Amino acid sequence: MKAISGSKSFKVLKFELVKFGFLFILYLILAGLCVNLYAQTFTRTWGTSDDLSAAVGSCATPGVEDVSWYRLNVSGVGVLNSTTKALTAITIKLDNSCDAGSVSMRLIQLRVMSPTGTCAGVYYGDNAGAGADASINLSGTQTLTLITPQSCTNYPNSVNTGNGNVQGVFGAKFGNGTTDTPTNLQTTFNGVNADGDWKFIFSEGTASEPCLKSIALTFGDESIYNAFDATALGETCASAISMCRKAACLSTNGKNNEANSPGAEQVNDVNTTVFNNGNCAWNNANNNDTWVKFQAASTSVTISVSSLDYQLQSIVVTNPTGNGSVCPAFGTGWNYVSCPRDAVYGSIQGATMNHNHTFATTVGQVYYLVVDGTGGIESPFYINIADGTTCTPLPIIIGIMEAKNLCSENVISWTTLSERNNNYFIIEEKVDDSDFIEVGRIRGAGNSSSEISYEFIRSLQELSKLYYYRITQVDYDGKKESFNLIAVKNDCNKENIFYSNNKILTIGFDHVENIIIFDMLGRKLIETSETSIDFNSFASAFYNVVVTSKNGNQTSNKIYKP
Repeated sequence: MKAISGSKSFKVLKFELVKFGFLFILYLILAGLCVNLYAQTFTRTWGTSDDLSAAVGSCATPGVEDVSWYRLNVSGVGVLNSTTKALTAITIKLDNSCDAGSVSMRLIQLRVMSPTGTCAGVYYGDNAGAGADASINLSGTQTLTLITPQSCTNYPNSVNTGNGNVQGVFGAKFGNGTTDTPTNLQTTFNGVNADGDWKFIFSEGTASEPCLKSIALTFGDESIYNAFDATALGETCASAISMCRKAACLSTNGKNNEANSPGAEQVNDVNTTVFNNGNCAWNNANNNDTWVKFQAASTSVTISVSSLDYQLQSIVVTNPTGNGSVCPAFGTGWNYVSCPRDAVYGSIQGATMNHNHTFATTVGQVYYLVVDGTGGIESPFYINIADGTTCTPLPIIIGIMEAKNLCSENVISWTTLSERNNNYFIIEEKVDDSDFIEVGRIRGAGNSSSEISYEFIRSLQELSKLYYYRITQVDYDGKKESFNLIAVKNDCNKENIFYSNNKILTIGFDHVENIIIFDMLGRKLIETSETSIDFNSFASAFYNVVVTSKNGNQTSNKIYKP
């Protein structure tokens, strides 16, 4: 019996091990799918840069492989759409290693063809004719990431890209002079089966053409590079824009000084004592900051800041707790993380126009990207936090949150700029020093890419109190995210008679002896001692309500039932 029992135990153990192994493998597969759900990048790199001389390819006649066009194999992506699985970016890296000295980008053209033959132009070096694009020269290495043009992205030219190994994200555009046409990558390649050989088709018409170092395609959620408009947001640390694998159009326009800025406390360009670690010559004047915060989901993160018009400086910091819950006092409380240039950006063109932050992170920690306009300089700009992260996009992007008091009611309102998988909102209330309690729920929009306004009206039972409200978003999977507290003070008179939710209510009276309700002709309709009167069956009209207190004092109020 013992042998049999031992055999059974061994079989059970073996079964459990097999089951565990299967589940573990399934977990790895699903984890891999989750990691790649929002971004898959395919890259081909040359050890020795390939000379683009004699490239004469086009969509109609690609020409000779490895002379006019270059092959990039894609697998495991499948059929593209324009939202969750789209072509989001085309990246090329060029240098001058095939030519002595500076090379010209002026007459370089790039078209991209899918395995099914769909073809689109994405870069045309002469698309400003005799303007800035016509004088693009390259003396070092340049990486251009071309995306579907956004409202705040520039097109690559000598002013916007500059020289040197600078990561730039720019709008795809093709054409000559007045015929320039922005290229929408998502819609152009919608419905295409991405698996197979893609062609990067080049043509050139200059005596000093650049050399090709690498080509790449990125597929995934269109939100990786397609920006939402947050130009009016992020003015303070407390109202920092929450980002996760998202691109955004931001701006320093109209922003005010921020008391929690990670700058020095005196007007000097360099002061290394203001950070708890590291050093960076931050713009200590503290002019007009724009704040973005994100939570790291991997051990390194890359942030590109592109399409700057003027002198802006950017820095990445974290607070002492690392959870983003506290905005430290001016300068001294921040931990320095990344500073791409250890000084204010003094030039208005060239490499200073693109800031590239690549830095080590702690998974789960919250980081802040702060962009400051030197001397109050105002400029729109584009940021992308995609490389080095594996988290999914935030369920919603919050716009404005506010609470207003209307004496007997508090009105809590907020807007969302985008929503993903949003089931509902929970509204919680806290009166003075009491605990939070749930006071209502509002259904979310599910998925949306446009601005949506929400409003919740809370009838009050206590006057002359300070009310706090907390809004929590809940997605369809049960995950929750709470947003900043908003407060509102009720300063109404102590005694009040009002109409709310089909009821006539009285609050603040020491003791109600009786309540009489008259119509506008003076006819008595109701007499009661109840302080909450159901008024649902009465017609829409004005009514006069008279409340008599125990001491004989009378208070009246004209009420309108809509």
